[in-house]
Amino acid sequence: MNRRVAGLALATVLLAATALVPNGASAGTVLYNNVFSSVSNSYYTYYPSAGEDSVSSAGPLYDSFSTGSASYNWIDVTVLFSDTTTESGQFEFLLLSDNSNSPGSVIAQSGFLPDVLCGPCTYGVSGAVSLAANSRYWIELSSNGSSQFSWYFEPNNDGTGVAGEYWSNVNGVYANDNYENNERGPYQMEVIASNTPLPSTWTMMLIGLAVVGFFAYPRKMIQLPS
Repeated sequence: MNRRVAGLALATVLLAATALVPNGASAGTVLYNNVFSSVSNSYYTYYPSAGEDSVSSAGPLYDSFSTGSASYNWIDVTVLFSDTTTESGQFEFLLLSDNSNSPGSVIAQSGFLPDVLCGPCTYGVSGAVSLAANSRYWIELSSNGSSQFSWYFEPNNDGTGVAGEYWSNVNGVYANDNYENNERGPYQMEVIASNTPLPSTWTMMLIGLAVVGFFAYPRKMIQLPS
């Protein structure tokens, strides 16, 4: 069984075993974060959301992030999704290169994953991938046309690594720093990079559920306070 097929086969099983904590609790370098605004005694405060874009009708949807002066070989990504009431659709995470401040070519992808019931929730993936220093990358969320997920956005550049980056949907590419003129975006996500898998991922490996390969499985899903 190849890595991609193995990852897809285990995706649903792994949802039930994921840790019920945000990425912010794990070690690593936060490259981008406009989801979790603070952590105190395991209590998480979330940046507000102004609206949402459908992965199916407005997508593909994109956020960019940059590495800074260091290189990395592991990435952990969490996005903030709105409510879903059915599990009929599928969506996909992709990591892309940068092409003159626009989404470039695909570096790695998850394959299509099933929608899950949540409202709202964070949803994350992890994987081994080479990230070069001083480079921009893009996270893409796309759908097979039936996903019920929508990606929350907040039109400002608050948060770690948000200023100077870009977001994109079916209508074009926009600068995060031009948020005062944007009605939508940037989308809300957290990107943590490291040179080893994060602690919750090691837990998955120890119980025999991890798969070698980029974006092989969802890391976590947590219910946000209403």
